[in-house]
Amino acid sequence: MLTLQAGIGIVVFRTIVGAQDPLGVAGWVGALAAVAVAVVFASVFVNAAIVLSGGDLSHSERIDALKLLAVSSAINAALGLVAVTVMWTRPGTAWAAAVPPVALYLAYRAYVAQREERQRIQGLYEATRALHRSPQLEAAMLAAVTHARSMFDAERAEIRVFPTGPNGDGFLATAGPGDHTQVIHRSDADAGGEVQREVLGSGRSRLLSCESVRHARRWNRRHRMVVPVHGPGEVNGVLLVAEPMGDLRNFMPQDLRILETLASQVTVSLENARLEDSLAQVTRLKDDLQDRTLHDVLTGLANRAFLWDRLTETLETAKTGDKQSAVLVLDIDDFKTVNDTLGHVAGDQLLIGVARRLEACCRPEDTVARLGGDEFAILLDRLSAPGDATAVAARIAESLREPFVVAGQDVTAQASLGVALVEDNLSPEQVIHRADQAMYTAKNRCKGSYQVFEEGIQERWREVAMLRSDLARAIERDELILHYQPIVNMETGDITGVEALVRWDHP
Repeated sequence: MLTLQAGIGIVVFRTIVGAQDPLGVAGWVGALAAVAVAVVFASVFVNAAIVLSGGDLSHSERIDALKLLAVSSAINAALGLVAVTVMWTRPGTAWAAAVPPVALYLAYRAYVAQREERQRIQGLYEATRALHRSPQLEAAMLAAVTHARSMFDAERAEIRVFPTGPNGDGFLATAGPGDHTQVIHRSDADAGGEVQREVLGSGRSRLLSCESVRHARRWNRRHRMVVPVHGPGEVNGVLLVAEPMGDLRNFMPQDLRILETLASQVTVSLENARLEDSLAQVTRLKDDLQDRTLHDVLTGLANRAFLWDRLTETLETAKTGDKQSAVLVLDIDDFKTVNDTLGHVAGDQLLIGVARRLEACCRPEDTVARLGGDEFAILLDRLSAPGDATAVAARIAESLREPFVVAGQDVTAQASLGVALVEDNLSPEQVIHRADQAMYTAKNRCKGSYQVFEEGIQERWREVAMLRSDLARAIERDELILHYQPIVNMETGDITGVEALVRWDHP
Protein backbone atom coordinates (compact mmCIF):
# COMPACT_ATOMS: atom_id res chain seq x y z
CA MET A 1 0.00 0.00 0.00
CA LEU A 2 2.83 2.41 0.85
CA THR A 3 4.61 1.60 -2.43
CA LEU A 4 1.41 2.22 -4.39
CA GLN A 5 0.84 5.55 -2.62
CA ALA A 6 4.41 6.61 -3.28
CA GLY A 7 4.14 5.68 -6.95
CA ILE A 8 0.87 7.60 -7.39
CA GLY A 9 2.37 10.61 -5.60
CA ILE A 10 5.47 10.62 -7.81
CA VAL A 11 3.39 10.48 -11.00
CA VAL A 12 1.17 13.38 -9.84
CA PHE A 13 4.19 15.43 -8.68
CA ARG A 14 6.10 14.96 -11.95
CA THR A 15 2.98 15.75 -13.98
CA ILE A 16 2.41 19.10 -12.22
CA VAL A 17 6.01 20.25 -11.75
CA GLY A 18 7.46 19.11 -15.06
CA ALA A 19 10.61 21.15 -15.78
CA GLN A 20 9.87 23.88 -13.21
CA ASP A 21 11.81 24.50 -10.01
CA PRO A 22 10.81 21.75 -7.50
CA LEU A 23 11.51 24.12 -4.62
CA GLY A 24 9.30 26.82 -6.02
CA VAL A 25 5.56 27.33 -5.86
CA ALA A 26 4.94 24.64 -8.46
CA GLY A 27 6.90 22.17 -6.36
CA TRP A 28 4.86 22.93 -3.24
CA VAL A 29 1.58 22.68 -5.17
CA GLY A 30 2.68 19.46 -6.81
CA ALA A 31 3.74 17.90 -3.51
CA LEU A 32 0.49 18.76 -1.77
CA ALA A 33 -1.57 17.59 -4.76
CA ALA A 34 0.38 14.34 -4.89
CA VAL A 35 -0.30 13.73 -1.21
CA ALA A 36 -4.02 14.51 -1.62
CA VAL A 37 -4.42 12.10 -4.55
CA ALA A 38 -2.48 9.39 -2.72
CA VAL A 39 -4.72 9.86 0.35
CA VAL A 40 -7.89 9.51 -1.72
CA PHE A 41 -6.62 6.35 -3.42
CA ALA A 42 -5.51 4.89 -0.07
CA SER A 43 -8.92 5.61 1.48
CA VAL A 44 -10.71 3.97 -1.45
CA PHE A 45 -8.50 0.87 -1.30
CA VAL A 46 -8.81 0.54 2.50
CA ASN A 47 -12.63 0.79 2.39
CA ALA A 48 -12.74 -1.73 -0.46
CA ALA A 49 -10.59 -4.14 1.54
CA ILE A 50 -12.89 -3.76 4.56
CA VAL A 51 -15.99 -4.48 2.45
CA LEU A 52 -14.37 -7.49 0.74
CA SER A 53 -13.39 -8.95 4.13
CA GLY A 54 -17.00 -8.81 5.27
CA GLY A 55 -16.80 -5.69 7.42
CA ASP A 56 -18.45 -2.33 7.04
CA LEU A 57 -18.01 1.29 8.13
CA SER A 58 -20.73 3.83 8.62
CA HIS A 59 -20.75 7.01 6.56
CA SER A 60 -19.67 9.11 9.55
CA GLU A 61 -16.81 6.71 10.31
CA ARG A 62 -15.57 6.95 6.71
CA ILE A 63 -15.66 10.77 6.83
CA ASP A 64 -13.81 10.86 10.17
CA ALA A 65 -11.13 8.48 8.92
CA LEU A 66 -10.69 10.46 5.70
CA LYS A 67 -10.41 13.73 7.63
CA LEU A 68 -7.80 12.32 10.01
CA LEU A 69 -5.81 10.84 7.14
CA ALA A 70 -6.00 14.05 5.08
CA VAL A 71 -4.93 16.31 7.96
CA SER A 72 -2.07 14.06 9.05
CA SER A 73 -0.89 13.65 5.46
CA ALA A 74 -1.04 17.40 4.79
CA ILE A 75 0.94 18.14 7.93
CA ASN A 76 3.50 15.48 7.07
CA ALA A 77 3.80 16.86 3.53
CA ALA A 78 4.22 20.43 4.76
CA LEU A 79 6.86 19.38 7.27
CA GLY A 80 8.60 17.39 4.58
CA LEU A 81 8.69 20.39 2.25
CA VAL A 82 10.04 22.59 5.02
CA ALA A 83 12.71 20.00 5.82
CA VAL A 84 13.74 19.68 2.16
CA THR A 85 13.90 23.46 1.72
CA VAL A 86 15.99 23.91 4.86
CA MET A 87 18.32 21.07 3.94
CA TRP A 88 18.69 22.44 0.38
CA THR A 89 19.34 26.05 1.31
CA ARG A 90 21.09 25.68 4.73
CA PRO A 91 22.39 22.19 5.27
CA GLY A 92 23.95 23.13 8.63
CA THR A 93 20.57 23.63 10.26
CA ALA A 94 19.01 20.43 8.92
CA TRP A 95 18.87 18.91 12.43
CA ALA A 96 16.23 21.47 13.41
CA ALA A 97 13.90 20.07 10.77
CA ALA A 98 13.64 16.85 12.82
CA VAL A 99 12.11 18.62 15.81
CA PRO A 100 8.59 19.23 14.36
CA PRO A 101 8.15 15.64 13.05
CA VAL A 102 9.24 14.18 16.40
CA ALA A 103 6.92 16.50 18.33
CA LEU A 104 4.09 15.73 15.92
CA TYR A 105 4.72 12.01 16.27
CA LEU A 106 4.64 12.17 20.04
CA ALA A 107 1.46 14.27 20.00
CA TYR A 108 -0.15 11.88 17.57
CA ARG A 109 0.75 8.88 19.74
CA ALA A 110 -0.73 10.61 22.78
CA TYR A 111 -3.88 11.42 20.84
CA VAL A 112 -4.27 7.85 19.60
CA ALA A 113 -3.73 6.45 23.11
CA GLN A 114 -6.31 8.83 24.57
CA ARG A 115 -8.75 8.04 21.79
CA GLU A 116 -8.37 4.30 22.35
CA GLU A 117 -8.82 4.78 26.08
CA ARG A 118 -12.00 6.76 25.51
CA GLN A 119 -13.28 4.09 23.11
CA ARG A 120 -12.64 1.36 25.69
CA ILE A 121 -14.42 3.30 28.41
CA GLN A 122 -17.36 3.81 26.05
CA GLY A 123 -17.26 0.09 25.27
CA LEU A 124 -17.20 -0.69 29.00
CA TYR A 125 -20.27 1.48 29.51
CA GLU A 126 -22.12 -0.23 26.66
CA ALA A 127 -21.10 -3.68 27.92
CA THR A 128 -22.34 -2.84 31.44
CA ARG A 129 -25.64 -1.59 30.07
CA ALA A 130 -26.04 -4.71 27.91
CA LEU A 131 -25.30 -6.92 30.94
CA HIS A 132 -28.01 -5.35 33.06
CA ARG A 133 -30.55 -5.16 30.24
CA SER A 134 -30.25 -8.78 29.08
CA PRO A 135 -33.30 -10.78 30.26
CA GLN A 136 -31.41 -14.07 30.63
CA LEU A 137 -28.02 -15.01 32.05
CA GLU A 138 -26.83 -16.65 28.81
CA ALA A 139 -27.68 -13.54 26.78
CA ALA A 140 -25.92 -11.32 29.34
CA MET A 141 -22.73 -13.37 29.22
CA LEU A 142 -22.72 -13.42 25.41
CA ALA A 143 -23.15 -9.64 25.44
CA ALA A 144 -20.19 -9.35 27.84
CA VAL A 145 -17.77 -11.42 25.73
CA THR A 146 -18.92 -9.75 22.51
CA HIS A 147 -18.30 -6.27 23.92
CA ALA A 148 -14.98 -7.37 25.50
CA ARG A 149 -13.76 -8.64 22.14
CA SER A 150 -14.84 -5.41 20.46
CA MET A 151 -13.35 -3.15 23.17
CA PHE A 152 -9.86 -4.62 22.85
CA ASP A 153 -10.01 -5.42 19.13
CA ALA A 154 -9.24 -9.08 19.91
CA GLU A 155 -9.74 -12.30 17.99
CA ARG A 156 -11.69 -13.99 20.76
CA ALA A 157 -13.08 -13.57 24.27
CA GLU A 158 -14.62 -16.00 26.71
CA ILE A 159 -16.21 -16.23 30.14
CA ARG A 160 -15.85 -19.53 31.95
CA VAL A 161 -17.94 -19.96 35.12
CA PHE A 162 -17.45 -23.10 37.17
CA PRO A 163 -20.05 -24.87 39.35
CA THR A 164 -20.45 -23.43 42.86
CA GLY A 165 -21.68 -26.69 44.38
CA PRO A 166 -22.24 -30.39 43.68
CA ASN A 167 -25.57 -29.64 41.99
CA GLY A 168 -24.50 -26.40 40.28
CA ASP A 169 -23.95 -26.00 36.57
CA GLY A 170 -21.03 -24.12 35.07
CA PHE A 171 -20.98 -22.73 31.56
CA LEU A 172 -18.69 -21.30 28.91
CA ALA A 173 -19.64 -18.27 26.78
CA THR A 174 -17.35 -17.47 23.84
CA ALA A 175 -17.19 -14.87 21.07
CA GLY A 176 -14.85 -15.29 18.11
CA PRO A 177 -13.02 -15.95 15.97
CA GLY A 178 -15.14 -14.17 13.39
CA ASP A 179 -18.86 -14.07 14.07
CA HIS A 180 -18.86 -17.32 16.06
CA THR A 181 -20.61 -17.18 19.45
CA GLN A 182 -21.83 -19.98 21.71
CA VAL A 183 -22.81 -20.95 25.24
CA ILE A 184 -21.77 -24.37 26.54
CA HIS A 185 -23.22 -25.59 29.82
CA ARG A 186 -21.54 -27.83 32.42
CA SER A 187 -18.03 -26.38 32.17
CA ASP A 188 -15.42 -28.20 34.28
CA ALA A 189 -12.73 -26.45 36.28
CA ASP A 190 -10.01 -28.54 34.57
CA ALA A 191 -11.06 -27.45 31.07
CA GLY A 192 -9.71 -23.88 31.16
CA GLY A 193 -5.98 -24.48 30.84
CA GLU A 194 -3.06 -23.88 33.18
CA VAL A 195 -3.25 -20.08 33.23
CA GLN A 196 -6.99 -20.01 33.91
CA ARG A 197 -6.58 -22.54 36.73
CA GLU A 198 -3.82 -20.36 38.19
CA VAL A 199 -6.04 -17.26 38.10
CA LEU A 200 -8.89 -19.30 39.57
CA GLY A 201 -6.68 -20.44 42.43
CA SER A 202 -4.87 -17.19 43.18
CA GLY A 203 -7.62 -14.69 42.38
CA ARG A 204 -5.08 -12.41 40.63
CA SER A 205 -5.29 -11.16 37.06
CA ARG A 206 -2.69 -12.15 34.49
CA LEU A 207 -1.36 -10.28 31.43
CA LEU A 208 0.54 -12.61 29.12
CA SER A 209 2.35 -11.29 26.08
CA CYS A 210 5.06 -12.32 23.63
CA GLU A 211 7.83 -10.22 22.15
CA SER A 212 6.60 -10.75 18.60
CA VAL A 213 3.93 -12.51 16.60
CA ARG A 214 6.59 -14.87 15.24
CA HIS A 215 7.59 -15.77 18.79
CA ALA A 216 3.95 -16.33 19.74
CA ARG A 217 3.39 -18.64 16.80
CA ARG A 218 6.60 -20.51 17.46
CA TRP A 219 5.72 -21.32 21.04
CA ASN A 220 1.99 -21.63 20.32
CA ARG A 221 1.21 -18.75 22.70
CA ARG A 222 -0.88 -15.64 22.24
CA HIS A 223 -1.21 -12.24 23.84
CA ARG A 224 -4.02 -12.63 26.34
CA MET A 225 -5.52 -11.18 29.49
CA VAL A 226 -7.14 -13.38 32.14
CA VAL A 227 -9.03 -11.84 35.09
CA PRO A 228 -11.01 -13.55 37.87
CA VAL A 229 -14.80 -13.54 38.12
CA HIS A 230 -15.86 -13.69 41.75
CA GLY A 231 -18.69 -15.77 43.11
CA PRO A 232 -20.23 -16.03 46.59
CA GLY A 233 -17.14 -15.58 48.77
CA GLU A 234 -14.66 -17.07 46.26
CA VAL A 235 -13.43 -16.99 42.68
CA ASN A 236 -15.51 -19.29 40.54
CA GLY A 237 -14.81 -18.10 37.02
CA VAL A 238 -12.47 -16.27 34.64
CA LEU A 239 -12.84 -13.71 31.85
CA LEU A 240 -10.33 -14.04 29.02
CA VAL A 241 -9.51 -11.80 26.05
CA ALA A 242 -6.89 -13.14 23.64
CA GLU A 243 -5.04 -12.49 20.40
CA PRO A 244 -5.19 -8.78 19.58
CA MET A 245 -5.71 -8.05 15.92
CA GLY A 246 -2.77 -6.55 14.03
CA ASP A 247 0.92 -7.39 14.18
CA LEU A 248 2.04 -4.26 16.00
CA ARG A 249 -0.47 -4.17 18.84
CA ASN A 250 -0.21 -5.74 22.27
CA PHE A 251 -2.28 -5.60 25.46
CA MET A 252 -1.22 -3.04 28.05
CA PRO A 253 -1.63 -2.89 31.85
CA GLN A 254 -4.38 -0.26 31.50
CA ASP A 255 -6.25 -2.73 29.29
CA LEU A 256 -6.06 -5.25 32.10
CA ARG A 257 -7.56 -2.75 34.55
CA ILE A 258 -10.48 -2.03 32.23
CA LEU A 259 -11.06 -5.77 31.78
CA GLU A 260 -11.08 -6.19 35.58
CA THR A 261 -13.79 -3.53 35.76
CA LEU A 262 -15.85 -5.44 33.19
CA ALA A 263 -15.31 -8.66 35.21
CA SER A 264 -16.70 -6.94 38.30
CA GLN A 265 -19.85 -6.09 36.33
CA VAL A 266 -20.05 -9.71 35.20
CA THR A 267 -19.86 -10.71 38.87
CA VAL A 268 -22.78 -8.40 39.66
CA SER A 269 -24.82 -9.90 36.83
CA LEU A 270 -24.06 -13.43 38.04
CA GLU A 271 -25.09 -12.52 41.57
CA ASN A 272 -28.28 -10.92 40.28
CA ALA A 273 -29.00 -14.00 38.19
CA ARG A 274 -28.46 -16.27 41.20
CA LEU A 275 -30.68 -14.01 43.30
CA GLU A 276 -33.36 -14.08 40.62
CA ASP A 277 -33.09 -17.87 40.43
CA SER A 278 -33.42 -18.09 44.23
CA LEU A 279 -36.41 -15.76 44.20
CA ALA A 280 -37.94 -17.76 41.36
CA GLN A 281 -37.44 -20.99 43.32
CA VAL A 282 -38.99 -19.42 46.42
CA THR A 283 -41.91 -18.16 44.32
CA ARG A 284 -42.39 -21.59 42.75
CA LEU A 285 -42.20 -23.23 46.17
CA LYS A 286 -44.68 -20.73 47.57
CA ASP A 287 -47.05 -21.29 44.65
CA ASP A 288 -46.66 -25.03 45.03
CA LEU A 289 -47.38 -24.90 48.75
CA GLN A 290 -50.36 -22.64 48.15
CA ASP A 291 -51.59 -24.99 45.46
CA ARG A 292 -51.22 -27.92 47.84
CA THR A 293 -53.17 -26.12 50.56
CA LEU A 294 -56.05 -25.35 48.18
CA HIS A 295 -56.10 -28.44 45.95
CA ASP A 296 -56.45 -32.17 46.41
CA VAL A 297 -53.16 -33.94 45.74
CA LEU A 298 -54.69 -37.09 44.24
CA THR A 299 -57.24 -35.63 41.81
CA GLY A 300 -55.99 -32.08 41.35
CA LEU A 301 -59.44 -30.74 42.24
CA ALA A 302 -60.12 -27.99 44.72
CA ASN A 303 -60.14 -29.13 48.33
CA ARG A 304 -62.51 -28.32 51.17
CA ALA A 305 -60.69 -25.08 52.09
CA PHE A 306 -60.83 -23.76 48.53
CA LEU A 307 -64.53 -24.66 48.25
CA TRP A 308 -65.21 -22.86 51.53
CA ASP A 309 -63.54 -19.70 50.27
CA ARG A 310 -65.45 -19.76 46.98
CA LEU A 311 -68.73 -20.50 48.75
CA THR A 312 -68.13 -17.62 51.16
CA GLU A 313 -67.63 -15.24 48.23
CA THR A 314 -70.78 -16.57 46.57
CA LEU A 315 -72.80 -15.99 49.73
CA GLU A 316 -71.54 -12.39 49.89
CA THR A 317 -72.56 -11.67 46.30
CA ALA A 318 -75.88 -13.47 46.78
CA LYS A 319 -77.03 -10.60 49.01
CA THR A 320 -76.93 -8.12 46.15
CA GLY A 321 -76.95 -10.27 43.01
CA ASP A 322 -79.92 -11.68 41.13
CA LYS A 323 -78.23 -14.90 40.00
CA GLN A 324 -78.97 -18.23 41.68
CA SER A 325 -76.21 -20.56 42.90
CA ALA A 326 -76.31 -24.14 44.16
CA VAL A 327 -74.12 -26.75 45.81
CA LEU A 328 -74.04 -30.43 44.84
CA VAL A 329 -72.67 -33.08 47.20
CA LEU A 330 -72.16 -36.65 46.07
CA ASP A 331 -70.38 -39.79 47.15
CA ILE A 332 -69.70 -42.97 45.24
CA ASP A 333 -72.07 -45.81 46.11
CA ASP A 334 -70.35 -48.98 47.35
CA PHE A 335 -66.88 -47.47 46.96
CA LYS A 336 -65.60 -49.60 49.84
CA THR A 337 -66.27 -52.68 47.77
CA VAL A 338 -63.84 -51.47 45.10
CA ASN A 339 -61.13 -50.87 47.68
CA ASP A 340 -61.69 -54.25 49.32
CA THR A 341 -61.75 -56.27 46.10
CA LEU A 342 -59.32 -54.42 43.77
CA GLY A 343 -57.10 -52.59 46.25
CA HIS A 344 -56.52 -48.99 47.23
CA VAL A 345 -54.50 -48.18 44.10
CA ALA A 346 -57.48 -49.15 41.98
CA GLY A 347 -59.68 -47.09 44.29
CA ASP A 348 -57.44 -44.05 43.70
CA GLN A 349 -57.66 -44.58 39.94
CA LEU A 350 -61.44 -44.68 40.21
CA LEU A 351 -61.49 -41.42 42.19
CA ILE A 352 -59.34 -39.75 39.52
CA GLY A 353 -61.66 -41.00 36.78
CA VAL A 354 -64.71 -39.70 38.66
CA ALA A 355 -63.00 -36.29 39.08
CA ARG A 356 -62.38 -36.01 35.34
CA ARG A 357 -66.02 -36.82 34.52
CA LEU A 358 -67.29 -34.31 37.06
CA GLU A 359 -65.16 -31.62 35.43
CA ALA A 360 -66.48 -32.60 32.02
CA CYS A 361 -70.07 -32.18 33.24
CA CYS A 362 -69.49 -28.68 34.65
CA ARG A 363 -68.60 -25.25 33.30
CA PRO A 364 -65.13 -23.73 33.65
CA GLU A 365 -66.45 -21.20 36.19
CA ASP A 366 -67.89 -23.93 38.43
CA THR A 367 -65.82 -25.23 41.37
CA VAL A 368 -65.40 -28.99 41.55
CA ALA A 369 -63.90 -30.14 44.88
CA ARG A 370 -63.04 -33.33 46.66
CA LEU A 371 -64.09 -33.14 50.30
CA GLY A 372 -62.32 -36.34 51.27
CA GLY A 373 -62.55 -40.08 50.71
CA ASP A 374 -65.14 -40.73 48.04
CA GLU A 375 -67.12 -37.54 48.74
CA PHE A 376 -67.17 -34.67 46.23
CA ALA A 377 -68.86 -31.28 46.12
CA ILE A 378 -69.58 -28.84 43.28
CA LEU A 379 -70.38 -25.13 43.51
CA LEU A 380 -72.56 -24.09 40.58
CA ASP A 381 -72.32 -20.32 40.49
CA ARG A 382 -74.51 -17.81 38.65
CA LEU A 383 -77.20 -20.19 37.36
CA SER A 384 -79.88 -18.87 35.05
CA ALA A 385 -82.59 -20.76 36.97
CA PRO A 386 -82.76 -23.12 39.99
CA GLY A 387 -83.65 -25.95 37.63
CA ASP A 388 -80.18 -25.77 36.08
CA ALA A 389 -78.76 -27.41 39.22
CA THR A 390 -80.99 -30.48 38.85
CA ALA A 391 -80.04 -30.67 35.16
CA VAL A 392 -76.35 -30.82 36.13
CA ALA A 393 -77.11 -33.45 38.80
CA ALA A 394 -78.95 -35.58 36.26
CA ARG A 395 -76.08 -35.18 33.77
CA ILE A 396 -73.56 -36.27 36.40
CA ALA A 397 -75.62 -39.28 37.46
CA GLU A 398 -75.95 -40.36 33.84
CA SER A 399 -72.24 -39.86 33.16
CA LEU A 400 -71.16 -41.97 36.12
CA ARG A 401 -73.29 -44.91 34.97
CA GLU A 402 -70.77 -45.50 32.18
CA PRO A 403 -68.24 -48.11 33.42
CA PHE A 404 -64.68 -47.14 34.35
CA VAL A 405 -61.69 -49.28 33.37
CA VAL A 406 -59.80 -49.83 36.63
CA ALA A 407 -57.01 -52.41 37.03
CA GLY A 408 -58.02 -53.91 33.72
CA GLN A 409 -61.64 -54.38 34.76
CA ASP A 410 -64.87 -52.54 34.06
CA VAL A 411 -66.11 -50.90 37.25
CA THR A 412 -69.44 -49.13 37.60
CA ALA A 413 -69.31 -46.21 40.02
CA GLN A 414 -72.75 -44.71 40.32
CA ALA A 415 -73.19 -41.93 42.86
CA SER A 416 -75.98 -40.44 44.94
CA LEU A 417 -76.28 -36.65 44.76
CA GLY A 418 -77.79 -33.98 46.95
CA VAL A 419 -78.60 -30.46 45.74
CA ALA A 420 -78.95 -27.38 47.93
CA LEU A 421 -79.65 -23.85 46.71
CA VAL A 422 -77.47 -21.07 48.09
CA GLU A 423 -79.37 -18.58 50.24
CA ASP A 424 -77.83 -15.38 51.58
CA ASN A 425 -78.97 -16.08 55.15
CA LEU A 426 -76.99 -19.32 55.39
CA SER A 427 -73.35 -20.03 56.23
CA PRO A 428 -71.10 -22.26 54.09
CA GLU A 429 -71.45 -25.05 56.67
CA GLN A 430 -75.24 -24.87 56.52
CA VAL A 431 -75.32 -25.00 52.72
CA ILE A 432 -73.00 -28.03 52.63
CA HIS A 433 -75.00 -29.68 55.42
CA ARG A 434 -78.24 -29.24 53.49
CA ALA A 435 -76.74 -30.76 50.34
CA ASP A 436 -75.33 -33.60 52.45
CA GLN A 437 -78.74 -34.37 53.94
CA ALA A 438 -80.32 -34.35 50.50
CA MET A 439 -77.61 -36.73 49.25
CA TYR A 440 -78.25 -39.27 52.03
CA THR A 441 -81.98 -39.00 51.40
CA ALA A 442 -81.35 -39.91 47.75
CA LYS A 443 -79.05 -42.78 48.78
CA ASN A 444 -81.68 -44.22 51.17
CA ARG A 445 -84.35 -43.92 48.55
CA CYS A 446 -82.46 -45.23 45.51
CA LYS A 447 -78.74 -45.38 44.91
CA GLY A 448 -77.53 -43.52 41.83
CA SER A 449 -80.26 -40.84 42.11
CA TYR A 450 -80.32 -37.21 43.20
CA GLN A 451 -82.45 -35.22 45.64
CA VAL A 452 -83.04 -31.49 46.03
CA PHE A 453 -83.06 -30.26 49.60
CA GLU A 454 -86.46 -29.42 51.07
CA GLU A 455 -87.44 -28.18 54.52
CA GLY A 456 -89.14 -31.50 55.29
CA ILE A 457 -85.87 -33.36 54.72
CA GLN A 458 -84.17 -31.40 57.44
CA GLU A 459 -87.01 -32.09 59.86
CA ARG A 460 -86.95 -35.81 59.08
CA TRP A 461 -83.20 -35.98 59.58
CA ARG A 462 -83.58 -34.12 62.84
CA GLU A 463 -86.13 -36.69 64.00
CA VAL A 464 -83.85 -39.54 62.96
CA ALA A 465 -80.93 -37.98 64.81
CA MET A 466 -83.01 -37.55 67.97
CA LEU A 467 -84.31 -41.09 67.70
CA ARG A 468 -80.75 -42.46 67.45
CA SER A 469 -79.71 -40.42 70.44
CA ASP A 470 -82.64 -41.64 72.58
CA LEU A 471 -82.08 -45.25 71.50
CA ALA A 472 -78.41 -45.08 72.53
CA ARG A 473 -79.52 -44.20 76.10
CA ALA A 474 -82.50 -46.58 76.21
CA ILE A 475 -80.54 -49.39 77.88
CA GLU A 476 -79.28 -47.13 80.65
CA ARG A 477 -82.88 -46.06 81.31
CA ASP A 478 -84.26 -49.65 81.22
CA GLU A 479 -86.63 -48.70 78.42
CA LEU A 480 -86.02 -51.91 76.42
CA ILE A 481 -88.29 -54.80 77.47
CA LEU A 482 -87.62 -58.38 76.33
CA HIS A 483 -90.64 -60.49 75.28
CA TYR A 484 -90.77 -64.17 74.26
CA GLN A 485 -93.44 -65.18 71.78
CA PRO A 486 -94.09 -68.95 71.52
CA ILE A 487 -93.97 -70.77 68.21
CA VAL A 488 -96.74 -73.42 68.12
CA ASN A 489 -97.15 -76.43 65.85
CA MET A 490 -100.71 -76.03 64.55
CA GLU A 491 -101.20 -79.76 63.97
CA THR A 492 -100.13 -80.99 67.38
CA GLY A 493 -100.58 -77.85 69.42
CA ASP A 494 -97.13 -78.27 70.90
CA ILE A 495 -94.75 -75.33 71.51
CA THR A 496 -91.74 -75.94 69.27
CA GLY A 497 -89.79 -72.77 70.08
CA VAL A 498 -89.95 -69.15 71.06
CA GLU A 499 -89.30 -65.86 69.24
CA ALA A 500 -87.50 -63.16 71.23
CA LEU A 501 -88.72 -59.62 70.73
CA VAL A 502 -87.44 -56.35 72.21
CA ARG A 503 -89.96 -53.62 72.68
CA TRP A 504 -88.93 -50.03 73.39
CA ASP A 505 -91.02 -48.26 75.96
CA HIS A 506 -90.17 -44.82 74.59
CA PRO A 507 -91.51 -42.11 76.90
